[in-house]
Amino acid sequence: MQQKQNFHLTRRSWRHAFQKILTLSFASLFLASCSTPPAVLYSDCPLKPASISAQRLAQPSLGPLKPAPIKFGVPFSSAEIGRLNQSFAQTLPLTGATAASITIARAGGGSWSSTAGLRSDGPKSFWWASVGKMVTATIILQMAEEGRIKLDQTIDRWFPDFPGADRITVDQLLTHTSGVYTYNYDRKFRHETGYHSSAQLIAIAAAHGPDFCPGTQWHYSNTGYVMLGKIAEQIDGTPLANIVKRRIARPLGLKSLRLLTRDSTPAMVVPYKGQTRANALVETVASGAGAGGIVAEPKDMIRLLQSWIRGPILSRKSRNHALADIFPMFGQDMGYGRGIMVIPVPDARFPTIWLGHLGGSPHSKAVLVFDLKRQTYVAAVLNTGGKGEALVNTLLKALDGP
Repeated sequence: MQQKQNFHLTRRSWRHAFQKILTLSFASLFLASCSTPPAVLYSDCPLKPASISAQRLAQPSLGPLKPAPIKFGVPFSSAEIGRLNQSFAQTLPLTGATAASITIARAGGGSWSSTAGLRSDGPKSFWWASVGKMVTATIILQMAEEGRIKLDQTIDRWFPDFPGADRITVDQLLTHTSGVYTYNYDRKFRHETGYHSSAQLIAIAAAHGPDFCPGTQWHYSNTGYVMLGKIAEQIDGTPLANIVKRRIARPLGLKSLRLLTRDSTPAMVVPYKGQTRANALVETVASGAGAGGIVAEPKDMIRLLQSWIRGPILSRKSRNHALADIFPMFGQDMGYGRGIMVIPVPDARFPTIWLGHLGGSPHSKAVLVFDLKRQTYVAAVLNTGGKGEALVNTLLKALDGP
């Protein structure tokens, strides 16, 4: 009984664990609720693209952000591994997931991985949902470093027929301050199955009009990141899947990381809980494209986040720019920069900040974070919309010990 109290594994503590973060259901990051923000007309908005005037959070104290490199070949101590194994076995059933995979790695040395519900001859890669936005944003920031795009330029160059494109900037798409309607709010879309092309998703947003004048507010927009993916394709002259491979996966040696496309096969990704059609998840993932089409194993996702923080996938200047403006997400303490989330973790014993990205839908829950106080990376993914954040928090407490 004492162990359960130490590891916060009782059902009562599970319900209350991480309650500030769980106030927001991260299913809304891919399939949002039915409530739709009131729309405005672009004719109500200034002709000159506005600088971002939306409310910002106070700049968090993130420290020097120079963690030591990961050493996956160095395991945690036997005592730490024992606590993590016990905590994972006791906690995972509470999430409702039938399959999950998680890796924890401490900067400088020490790591642990575990999986559950995976067939030995089946796929090992999971869908990371909106965590994929971090990849899309990284590609755009790379292109800005190369001088091939300016973040303050308007998007009418790439979307001449999109309403208000001459008022919306690339940076506003990155920061979710563009006002572009998110396609998953559309009632018809929510009741449809099968693949949707990026053009179809962007057309849904165009038909609805903006949620607000560009730059004046913050609201999560999957459409905005689909548009960023299409911008990257037009700049590099090749499909986004090729860009992800050439710019991200290959340079970092991430053999499992890829962007699923309509031509991908179900054998490439772990199916979601209750999936009845073999290709259902591939269709969903491929539809998301730049908004969240990445599949990978957890170790490769940790390598991705480490490279984002330490380099070389982004320069320090670009990384700092991604964190320069942090906007409150849905009125909470957690905030959004440019393809990156800053997540305060309220805890009486060990308050900390997570830096990374979360993702979720009814089919997946994904957490990719760097715990600043513990100097520890975590990549966790479940094949259902379970309580991934609370699972990660519980495991980190188990790693701390009694």
